[in-house]
Amino acid sequence: MNINKKLIYKTLLTIVGVIILAAGGLLAYLMIPSGFQSRQAEGPKVLTELLNMAEKSQSFNPDPYISSTYRPGDPLYEPVLAIQRDRWDIAKKLLQPLVEQGNADAMYWLAHISGGSIYAGKEIARLFRKSAELGNPYAALRLDVSSEDCSLYLRGYCDPKWGKIGRKLLQERAEKGDKKAEYYLLQYDENSSEEVHKKLEKLVTENAKNHYYQPLMKMIIDYSIQYYLNYFQKKVNCL
Repeated sequence: MNINKKLIYKTLLTIVGVIILAAGGLLAYLMIPSGFQSRQAEGPKVLTELLNMAEKSQSFNPDPYISSTYRPGDPLYEPVLAIQRDRWDIAKKLLQPLVEQGNADAMYWLAHISGGSIYAGKEIARLFRKSAELGNPYAALRLDVSSEDCSLYLRGYCDPKWGKIGRKLLQERAEKGDKKAEYYLLQYDENSSEEVHKKLEKLVTENAKNHYYQPLMKMIIDYSIQYYLNYFQKKVNCL
């Protein structure tokens, strides 16, 4: 009987010890800031720096399409414009002939607007795969197991190899001076160091200099919603 009691007490103490360690680990996770969090904790100062750097990089340019990836006359201009206007019915009709001609970017865009149903997953995956095979890194990364799509309608069609292929294609573009590719390469593989975050900020402003503003907009939103801050930092900032 005494042996049973000792065994019960020992088991209970072990359970309590595990709970205390788990709680301590969670508390440490919530309280200890990562490098990203340390940088974001500087708040408006960092945001002001980013906006100032972006502003200084600009010079007046009367070209109304200076920020456009596709210009009038480009086969993808009209379909992507239709996507931006939420006229996916028109976009699909315009993209389909380009897909049949082997246009990798058209395949990406058609796959991008074909979601919303698990039954569409097979066709979406096929388009992303073909686009990636033709050299589109962003299509390959949509099939990486870490992609949000893979937990939704692309479940079962993803593989880690596509993440490796996507990163390799981005690296090749970055080595040729493609700042957009360099930004996304770092963003996909980002770690929590403050040094990496500062490098990301630099790439954000370099992309703004090239009239590509989406990274800047994303970072502003992340700072605004305190994306990187831990639980206790968010509570303090709300006071």
